[in-house]
Amino acid sequence: MSCPSMSTPCLWVLSAIVLLSAGCRSQVTSVYGESENYAAKCSPGGLTVLRAMAEEQGHRTYTVRSLSPANMQRLNTLIWCPDSFPNHNPATFAWIEKWLSQGDKTLVYIGRDFSPHWAYWSDIAQQYGKSPATRAQWLVALDEAAAAQNTLDTKRRAAYSTSATPWCLWNSAGGAMRSVKELHGPWREGIQANDTSIAIRSSPSPLKASELTRLKDELESIQAQRAIKPNKKNTPPPPFIASPDDWESQQIQLASGMSLENLPDLQPLLSDSEANLLIGVVDHNPVSRSKIFLVNNNSLFCNYSMLRAAHRQLASKMIAEFSPGGVGLVAGAFDPKVRSDNQDERQQGFEMLTVWPLNVVAIHAAFLGIATMIVFFPIFGRPKRLRRKSTADFGLHIDAIGALMQKSGDKEYATAQIAEYFRNVKGDSTSPWSNMSSNGPEPQSPFRSSQAE
Repeated sequence: MSCPSMSTPCLWVLSAIVLLSAGCRSQVTSVYGESENYAAKCSPGGLTVLRAMAEEQGHRTYTVRSLSPANMQRLNTLIWCPDSFPNHNPATFAWIEKWLSQGDKTLVYIGRDFSPHWAYWSDIAQQYGKSPATRAQWLVALDEAAAAQNTLDTKRRAAYSTSATPWCLWNSAGGAMRSVKELHGPWREGIQANDTSIAIRSSPSPLKASELTRLKDELESIQAQRAIKPNKKNTPPPPFIASPDDWESQQIQLASGMSLENLPDLQPLLSDSEANLLIGVVDHNPVSRSKIFLVNNNSLFCNYSMLRAAHRQLASKMIAEFSPGGVGLVAGAFDPKVRSDNQDERQQGFEMLTVWPLNVVAIHAAFLGIATMIVFFPIFGRPKRLRRKSTADFGLHIDAIGALMQKSGDKEYATAQIAEYFRNVKGDSTSPWSNMSSNGPEPQSPFRSSQAE
């Protein structure tokens, strides 16, 4: 595999910060396609930069977890970046079709056949592999790059070679990634291929009646053969794709529902020298005026690619095509849930603490709680040993005797013991204490200090 190497100073600075920090792996996350949280910001495969650019252009953005009636109304643009190869439920396509039919909607679908994490760690390894002093960092980067590439290849091997969508056929080709050296199409204006970092392997292609018919016949034949000779191994499919029966049924249903005489026309906006589609557009229909933009893979708009000005220019061209209004971003290995209500749109449980105005109260309450814990449970340094009571301390004996006498309630016995103490221990036979009785007046204590007097 090959990909354009880093050539700008900002990429070198980013690499140095990551690898020279303690625990370099913890500085970079492997989140793919997400655009909202801190983990997405720390991920080469996130879309936080694209989302921020859309907000700068006046769009209000949302993280979409389900396809609900509320999202049907508030979203005018939908950016779908699945963490899987094209293998989607008919219910998902049906919701999107209904949404597009409302008119003036924009769908951006980003293919999966690229690993921004592989590109990032490969560039890191290239920078640090030339010096023996940085061999440890080089080995870490190679390990991370290999792991990221293995994740992508596992997803690709689990997918089928050709998948149909309502807008194109997606061919999941094998082999190595290819770096794009030349750009063609209307969107290449002002952008040089040498300034980009685009790598491709698979490619979407226009829908053709002959290919749809062939795909449908092949899948029906496979299903018929499986019915005659069932798979006795019952090997479960990977968790990020449907079972073969489900996938084949979905593809047959999708192909059967398309009108072969009126297939959508995929127009290239950006392609390479071999006419492989990088960005294309499909008009939904003349009445709705909605558009579907197909992006080959995430090497065009991921966070890592956005370090290059040329990719930000492409992103600006794409954002300029967004329909005015809310922009929703969808990610994940599975299709979002299609809901008939807005139950999931309401914040529940602890999620209520993350929305206005409770989020302002919650953060102050959290700080107050932490301060309270520090005040009432102070532990500073290592614990100290408490001073033990000594059995040689005669004062403890006196205290014990006094407590026992007080508990008994026998005043005569207590008076006699005190008088005996003064006569035998103190050698005092003349003071009132040595001659006191329970019936006489209580003498003044000889232990009173001069200040008390």
